[in-house]
Amino acid sequence: SLSLSVQNGSDRAADVEGDAEETPLVGKACELPAVVASTEEKCVLEETLHVARSGHGTVTRVHDNPSYGSNSADFSTDLSTRGLRLQLVRGVVTSAVFLLSFIDHLMVCTGVLYHSGLECITHLRARGLSLTPGGIAHQGQGPRAKVVILGGSFSGLRAQRELSRRFDVTVVDIKDYFEYTPGVLRLFTQPENLGNLVSPLPTARSNLVVGEATSVTPTHLKVRLCQRGRPASLIDGACSQKLPSSEDDTVMLPYDYLLLGCGAGYPCAPIKPTSSESTLTCRQDTWTAAATTLRTAADVMVVGGGLVGVELAGEIAEAYPSKRTTVVTSGGALCSALPPRVGVAVRKWLAKHGVNVRFHSPVELVEASKGLVRLCSGETITSSVVYDCRGNGTSKAASLLDASSLDSRGNVIVDETLQVIRPLLYSSGSGIECPRTNGLASGGGQIFAMGDAMVMPSCTDLKLGHTAELNADVVAENVHHLESENEPISAALESEVPMRRHAASLGKYPDAAVGAPIAPRVFCVSLGETYGILVFNGIVIEGLLPAIV
Repeated sequence: SLSLSVQNGSDRAADVEGDAEETPLVGKACELPAVVASTEEKCVLEETLHVARSGHGTVTRVHDNPSYGSNSADFSTDLSTRGLRLQLVRGVVTSAVFLLSFIDHLMVCTGVLYHSGLECITHLRARGLSLTPGGIAHQGQGPRAKVVILGGSFSGLRAQRELSRRFDVTVVDIKDYFEYTPGVLRLFTQPENLGNLVSPLPTARSNLVVGEATSVTPTHLKVRLCQRGRPASLIDGACSQKLPSSEDDTVMLPYDYLLLGCGAGYPCAPIKPTSSESTLTCRQDTWTAAATTLRTAADVMVVGGGLVGVELAGEIAEAYPSKRTTVVTSGGALCSALPPRVGVAVRKWLAKHGVNVRFHSPVELVEASKGLVRLCSGETITSSVVYDCRGNGTSKAASLLDASSLDSRGNVIVDETLQVIRPLLYSSGSGIECPRTNGLASGGGQIFAMGDAMVMPSCTDLKLGHTAELNADVVAENVHHLESENEPISAALESEVPMRRHAASLGKYPDAAVGAPIAPRVFCVSLGETYGILVFNGIVIEGLLPAIV
């Protein structure tokens, strides 16, 4: 027989004989008595206590497994066998995971090499280079088509990556750095973190012009340089070249394809940089001043209950819990463009952190410099500092195109291929309109728009970084298709021209980007450093994990 002890003030022992019986477990932990003679028997007891624990504070006590007989070596052998089996299973699983990972990486590398090689062969054959048993024929290499991308943010940089291998690409931006806009709201309270949200704009495979676009013709984009210390005729980049310029530091950039990815204005000035912040030093000064203004303010008002407004209120409430913060919104819910559960979670979090929310308060006028907000009801509200977060303003490309290409809010209208609708351009200084079909300037290049700069009437996407990149994917694909139609064909491939032109039909958004009529809805609401709400289509996740993501 085996012995167990149940501790209840003082230890008492009970012998296990005959059939199984139950003893109430009213004491603390079960202990093995000293009468147990061998290690094997201790293992049996420990396993018995573990597997036989049941009911309301009772332990079912059973005989030793008779299959082991009186020889405890059988039990030890069984344990060793099971340990070996477990190690074997672990080894097999680890090996399988490693093998699958290796196969996955191999397939990715093979795909990249295959597509790169196929693209190279296609270009060589299109340029008139044929590989024959007798050697290499004459190569009729011509100049690469010119692509000018206005804007160096999400959509512009995505297009730059997709096009720079094949085209002569020039990126135009008012600054020489990329700033991660979704993360800048924390700079209101932690301006020293700017360096973690920026990186230099690329110049290894493309050109960079730091300047502001002032006008566009059917063949050129006119840019006024922002950084006066640089020679006006130089472009930074791998393909630097001399361009026509004037004494007022302007350059004329020729293009075959013009991609408008310059975004839109925003009423809360520090959130998006201006032409006066073309360098990181200037941008850092702006954020330091904005943080100082917030820190010294007695109270704060945020106008707008959308993504930007609630996130800014969250940053302020967490950094300055004693500062009175108010959110003013015209609707009856926060983040109304997102699933209702998001608005409910945001409202609870703001209430918990002492943020006052005024619903159903449409705003007529915001004078941030005076700390004044006037509601449509006629009521006037004042605060030490006011942040106007009511959404994007006019497209930064609005001044470059005719009014017929813009909607009522000043956004550039595009069709499903993301080509600009009727870009009525003006020749330089003539004031003569040049109407043409969608996306094509008279006698000039194709024009596309993407990201915050454009609006597609049939699309309901939120204006986010990842949707801007999806726009750029479609635009880049269509530029490749159009250029394939225009490239010279060698005599050996002349019979393939009809087939190639049919294959070059333009892709439509969002199907050409995601293979579906609706793009995935992915976004994250950040409320301070330790709480977030992650949304993927209809799935909503709250808490610390989304904040880390």
